[in-house]
Amino acid sequence: YLLLLLLGKKGWIGGMLDAAGIRIVFTWYAAVIASAVVGFPLLVRSIRIAMESIDERLIQASRTLGARWSDTLATVILPLSLRGIVAGSSLMFGRSLGEFGATIIIAGNIPGVTQTIPLAVYDYVSSPGGEEAALTLCLVSAGLSLLVLFFHEYLARRMTRRD
Repeated sequence: YLLLLLLGKKGWIGGMLDAAGIRIVFTWYAAVIASAVVGFPLLVRSIRIAMESIDERLIQASRTLGARWSDTLATVILPLSLRGIVAGSSLMFGRSLGEFGATIIIAGNIPGVTQTIPLAVYDYVSSPGGEEAALTLCLVSAGLSLLVLFFHEYLARRMTRRD
């Protein structure tokens, strides 16, 4: 609901965007924003844990050797946080794949425009005879989740071998 208040035509951000001729609510952009907002905490938490586990002495050594902060970030912090970034991205994607509430509030459920898999499943289950189509979409969603899981495991194994 907060997203709708912010991004709606009378909202703080939505009002400015509307004045510029940009509409967010009930577009696919809104569906992306809703999914990102609900999944973002999982991404941030994973990255934060990964960064907090970095030995502070490595960062200090980099800075002592004359590396700029941006160089330290690019050559020490990000490579050592890569597992957390990948894990957080997978969690965020998985969470976004099942997003229903925020999406239906801000993007609506417009077939072919803003309808996501969970919204389509809801539509099919709510209509007589739609159970088979709903089951098919559930299987597609589960398949996508498995693909992401396998891809994450593949990346994790590659990163482990590199270490």
